[in-house]
Amino acid sequence: PLEFDARGFNRTYQWYGSTDKIQRDSDDKLIAGATDKTFNPDDSKPYPYYYCVMTSTDKDIDGNVVSEVTVTSSMCENRLYYMFALPDTHINFDNNLIYTKRFVCRDFLEIVYVNENTNYLITPSYEYQNNCWYGTGSQLQIQDADTSTETTYTLIVEGDVNGDSAVDVLDAFEVSRVANGHRELTDEYFLAADTNLDQEITVEDYSQVVNLVLAG
Repeated sequence: PLEFDARGFNRTYQWYGSTDKIQRDSDDKLIAGATDKTFNPDDSKPYPYYYCVMTSTDKDIDGNVVSEVTVTSSMCENRLYYMFALPDTHINFDNNLIYTKRFVCRDFLEIVYVNENTNYLITPSYEYQNNCWYGTGSQLQIQDADTSTETTYTLIVEGDVNGDSAVDVLDAFEVSRVANGHRELTDEYFLAADTNLDQEITVEDYSQVVNLVLAG
């Protein structure tokens, strides 16, 4: 939930959704019922940006308005407007990583939902017999319509340490070698092997990958 507050008399609040980064223009939408200092964007139609306007009204003893001042909050970007995680998936927006437990996947949009109005490009990690497979190392590029800047998210599939989307005996073998100190994994492949997220590859991670192989 978002929260905005400021000093003043007889304060009232109103939250707005915005389609761009310009506050208080004709495209902004007043969100009905969003009149508290806290606001949960999940309760309304999603917009790429939100902000709040607080009005402070000073009245005399007879109830007449003496002065009225409005204070506008900073603009808050709704990163979930562009995409959000589907079941068994988590998006780390700070590090631009997408973690998922879904493997043997030929459709990236089964991992995350991307808004149909968003410009994006998906790059698979593995291609075989003209089929694309979305495993560890696949990338999703999201373009900001206002600034034309791009943000690239990298997919991490738990247990898939070679990027072929499957979690099989080859992955288990590679993780065992890392756990025994016979090889190293780096970048997204290390993260895929670090199943318990303790920043090291151990026998515990190997056991989890074996379990994933057996479950698959």
